[in-house]
Amino acid sequence: DVEEVLQPSLVLRNNMLAVALLLMAAAVLFAFFMSRAITKPILQLYRGTEMIGAGNLDYKVGTQAQDEIGELSRAFDRMTTRLKTITVSRDALVQEIVERKRVEEKIRQQRLFLENTLESLTHPFYVIDANDYTIALANSAAKAAGFSEPTTCYALTHQRNTPCEGAEHVCPLVDVKKTRKPVVCEHL
Repeated sequence: DVEEVLQPSLVLRNNMLAVALLLMAAAVLFAFFMSRAITKPILQLYRGTEMIGAGNLDYKVGTQAQDEIGELSRAFDRMTTRLKTITVSRDALVQEIVERKRVEEKIRQQRLFLENTLESLTHPFYVIDANDYTIALANSAAKAAGFSEPTTCYALTHQRNTPCEGAEHVCPLVDVKKTRKPVVCEHL
């Protein structure tokens, strides 16, 4: 009988198909798990870059894997640590710049107030540097009265080439140098 003769071949064929299907199923499962093992660290690295890119410099990507992906993830962690240090330094610098601009603006406003106050005076007014007797500041009334820059107080008030000394005229700047306090004096 033909069926009897072909029976062992059919059994062998069926067994071979079963083994082939099992091997294909095993290969598919193996490929699935291998792809998961490969893509999982890459996805972790991707999520980490998204978190860091969003500004979370405290996020740690690092994995314990000893392959290239693990090394790359640890390099990301080192990079974020350095970025955090640079960002803190930059933020401190920005804060310092903001504070400096605030102080400069305050000084500018105080200088403007002082200039406006001096300009409102109807009589000549001078501010003298006690160190070298130079006139550091003069208002418009002083300029209208003949003051020209640069000059010294002794040249302006006494038409001298040297500071006033001795009993003929006691210079008030001598007291300023000793006491470190301003004085007001009037000359006609």
